[in-house]
Amino acid sequence: MRPLHAWLSFLACLAVLGGAMAFTTHVLLQIDRQRADAARAGAEDDAVRAALWQMDAEVAPLVADEAARPYFEYFPFYPAEAAYTRMFRELERGEVLVPSQLLTLENDLILLHFQIHADDSFTSPQAPVGNKRDLAESRYLRPEQIDARARRLDELRAVLKPDELRRLLPRRKGNESRLPNELVFADDAWAAHHVQNRAEYEKRAQATKRIAGKRKDESYNTQQQQNEIAAPAENPIVVREHPMTAMWLGQRLFLARLVTIDGGDFIQGCELDWPRVQAALAGAARDILPDPAFAPTLGADSAAEHRLASLPVSLKPGTVRLATEAEASPVRLALWVAWGAVLMAALAVGLVLRSTVSLSERRADFVSAVTHELRTPLTTLRMYTELLATGRVKDDTSRSQYLDTMHAEAVRLSHLVENVLSYARLERGRSRDRAETISVHTLVDRVAATLRERARQTRMELAVTISPDAADSTVRVDPAAVERILFNLVDNACKYAAAAADHRVELTVARDNGSMVIRVRDFGPGIDAETAVRLFKPFRKSAQAAANSAPGVGLGLSLCRGLARAMGGDLRHVPGIAPGACFELVLPAA
Repeated sequence: MRPLHAWLSFLACLAVLGGAMAFTTHVLLQIDRQRADAARAGAEDDAVRAALWQMDAEVAPLVADEAARPYFEYFPFYPAEAAYTRMFRELERGEVLVPSQLLTLENDLILLHFQIHADDSFTSPQAPVGNKRDLAESRYLRPEQIDARARRLDELRAVLKPDELRRLLPRRKGNESRLPNELVFADDAWAAHHVQNRAEYEKRAQATKRIAGKRKDESYNTQQQQNEIAAPAENPIVVREHPMTAMWLGQRLFLARLVTIDGGDFIQGCELDWPRVQAALAGAARDILPDPAFAPTLGADSAAEHRLASLPVSLKPGTVRLATEAEASPVRLALWVAWGAVLMAALAVGLVLRSTVSLSERRADFVSAVTHELRTPLTTLRMYTELLATGRVKDDTSRSQYLDTMHAEAVRLSHLVENVLSYARLERGRSRDRAETISVHTLVDRVAATLRERARQTRMELAVTISPDAADSTVRVDPAAVERILFNLVDNACKYAAAAADHRVELTVARDNGSMVIRVRDFGPGIDAETAVRLFKPFRKSAQAAANSAPGVGLGLSLCRGLARAMGGDLRHVPGIAPGACFELVLPAA
């Protein structure tokens, strides 16, 4: 298969696999995103519910306290011993009164308590009038406090519509009390409204005074008092407290309830400070909702999703701070692993394919180069043997030259074949271990003669230098392999630097960090950077390159590096040497 076809097939397979993986990834991510969104929505909903619970816990005690407050606390003062039975009796001089809790109540969330009487008049237990104000100022409140509350009560008169409130407030069964009908009401307007017959009112007043006079009489025994109390008049007064309801009137929040006394509807309640209520609600759940918003719940909004149970207020959560961050999705982790595996596999296959194609191309070039290299000596040998065999060469001198040429070509051919066979053995890992311990001086002397002869054939001069610290050192190497490596390096120097002005080939031996370094340098044209990158790759010469360069198939340096590394050393090109080229053979010291 041609390289282009191989690469096109690989890219086509990679495109199909990538498309399948992309589609699968898209579907799985979409499913995982929906799951994560649902999980987060559930976690946020749970967090919002927890926040609502905390907010309700913040204001529910306030609402519960107001709902449980007895009706008589909406009067500034009341007699303690007859809170439920003598509430509306005309007070006598010297009688002990109890101030209402509302008179001195200080609550940042409540602006004012108020009471709307059956005749639509407004009062407040925190803004008493008449002699009750005098009593409040004497012991409980400052005049400026009462004046401020009175002004706020005047504002409520302009805002609250008693008839509308009575229509809106629910009438469900609540607390119920029955008062004796002989009681007298201190509020003449209220009494006149609920007691249709003025004479009946006067009759009740006289009866109350008479009973009070008898109670002061020592002869009026306790049993008689109990009998009178136990046998009230025929029509007792009924006090019925209806449930407390939170409601919005415009942009103002109220708690209000109906109190029915003898058929007349009182309205009792308080106005809440909505900005401070908002701040209290937000502060109660700030660890969950850092920026909540609130809105009144009116009419059709009564079924809002996030609504407080204690107040008609809906919550807009805003940012929800979850207790724990979402865990890493196993689907995403699996996809990362899958994509990483696919990319690594694609990269590995691509590298293998690239190496295979490159190796195939180099081998094809090698076959072409070997063919070219073999053709020349074989042609020379055939031609000269034919000339000698047919007796066409009569001159002994010419015959001797022909024989020398044939010998040189045979050596060249043998050298080429031996290089190929040695490289094949290295590739298959079958190189034989012939390492021996030998002194550097002996090793160099063994190969120096052969190297000088090779240099002499191209009119080059080999200069050998051994540093004093390396002369007596020993190395453990295969001498034949070292000879082959150095011969290849000197042979390359002779082939590529033969035309240089300086015909020297330097061979120096030095010690370097426990290793022996043999450096071979020529003074020829050197090696350019592009060629240096491919210098140690096998089969790097094509037939055209072999025809236009010095003899060889581009296998020598690759073979030499393999032999050096098989001995535990290395062979490397030394860049930056000018003029010429320089190679270092590193050998392990014994």
